[in-house]
Amino acid sequence: MIRAELEFAAAAHIAEQAALDAMRAQPPLLPALEHRPPRWQSTHWLALQARPLVKHVAVDWSAYCVTLGEWAPAGFRPAFHLGAASLVSQPNTVRLLEAEGRYSVQPEYEPLPVGARSLGFVSSASLAQMEPLERRLLRFDDGEIEVLCAGPADPHYRESEHVETLGWIEPYPIAPRATAGAGVRRTSRLLIRRQEPDAWRHTLLAAPEPPGGELGHVLGSLLTRPGPGTVPLTQDADGRVSTPELPARDERDPLAAAKWAAAPLRWDDVDPSERRSAARIRAGYLAGRHRPEPQPAPSGVLGQLRREPAEGWVALYRATHPVTGDHFVTRFELEAADLGYRVDGVLGYASALGASRGAGPQTIHWASRAGRGRRYEESLPVGAAPRGPLPAPVDAEDEYAVGRVALAQPGSAAGLATLGLRPGGRIVHEAAGGAARRAIAMTADGADAALSAIGFDDVLAQAAEDGWDVVVDASGAGLDALVEELHGSYDEVFALPPDSLLECPGAARSFAHVEPYRRRRGEMLRAAAS
Repeated sequence: MIRAELEFAAAAHIAEQAALDAMRAQPPLLPALEHRPPRWQSTHWLALQARPLVKHVAVDWSAYCVTLGEWAPAGFRPAFHLGAASLVSQPNTVRLLEAEGRYSVQPEYEPLPVGARSLGFVSSASLAQMEPLERRLLRFDDGEIEVLCAGPADPHYRESEHVETLGWIEPYPIAPRATAGAGVRRTSRLLIRRQEPDAWRHTLLAAPEPPGGELGHVLGSLLTRPGPGTVPLTQDADGRVSTPELPARDERDPLAAAKWAAAPLRWDDVDPSERRSAARIRAGYLAGRHRPEPQPAPSGVLGQLRREPAEGWVALYRATHPVTGDHFVTRFELEAADLGYRVDGVLGYASALGASRGAGPQTIHWASRAGRGRRYEESLPVGAAPRGPLPAPVDAEDEYAVGRVALAQPGSAAGLATLGLRPGGRIVHEAAGGAARRAIAMTADGADAALSAIGFDDVLAQAAEDGWDVVVDASGAGLDALVEELHGSYDEVFALPPDSLLECPGAARSFAHVEPYRRRRGEMLRAAAS
């Protein structure tokens, strides 16, 4: 048995006790350096033999350059810290070069090309918490400028075009970094389609911020400056949209008006009183009633579209309603046809940056079946988000198991492998038949990968029974960000925290007993029964 004395011995004399009390009140004398190393003087941690890779912009915004270090060249000012590049070569790294405004990488053993400038070394492999270092193009009316970008926090990320991924770089300052605000974009604007139910029409708006409310939908991004290969997108005060190749037309079909007015009477899945009300409102529209004077739409040139298709750009179709004359701009030709619009052609190609996924507001009361049941084919780039079933285990009888070591590992490769994921990736396990409108969101970042793997078979089985997709993300963006993103593609998203399947440490419970999901499932079953 070990005995420990927790109290100080009492002094034999009052003077000795006063001296002890005075000494105990003094702070300890710790070793200190006379001069701190420069690397320690930074507000953010920086690895040994590493320097910040900084992007600078000219004072008149006419040029950009990158330096290995904080100091800006004459006539420039810092614009963004791309990350931390190594001064020396290490395993799985490549040398970053700049020559005449163009960026490239080369192996360490190759000689430096004539006229090229070395910017340090970056990783050639996508490691955890690193951000991709990309060559991107900023397009102007008098040409284009190549810039380096690193991650969504880069202010030029949303307004530039991807050319090539050169490698991966350690964030500096360290992650997480806030996403750049839309207000810093100078060469592009979001193209927003807004529904005006009272005016029986759609209008377009070019703005730097995403729309507020439920009736706005981002189609993509427009260039703000004309250039080679671009066409202007124009809108008049009545909301009619055109380009030089696709002029505005108002070709209404009087013969289709009577059929359009009586169409709601054939909607079998709608209450009879609502059918009659919709038919009466449409007949009143044809008779000149229910036509309030709309406010003038934003008129003039909204921005520039690309004339020809390219990677990262999506086609914009213009369709005209045969009765109301409404111009409907969409990325989905099939959607316009299902809504009863006549497709006029392709206006041009918009950048996919900032675009909302999905078809937008579901209800369009003057469209075919009021907009219900319309189909669309997603045209946005998928990126590194594979869709499809999870790979089956080697032995179908085996159950997924997670030990204490896997829970303690910050990368949890075992958990990611169990979920069928690669580090930084995403997988979507679709419900039977596809086209599910509800999804279960799960994250698998760090040790959460092992937690998410607990009871994952139960999650898949219950989701398949109820017709939900299961989306598992290992990018590290967080569960809240994943839920917000999925709301653009699904009507309902259920957030499943990684530890929700733990009754107590080391004991797992069935996914069917997770209280919020069980309550929501009961509401759905009762609604279906009624």
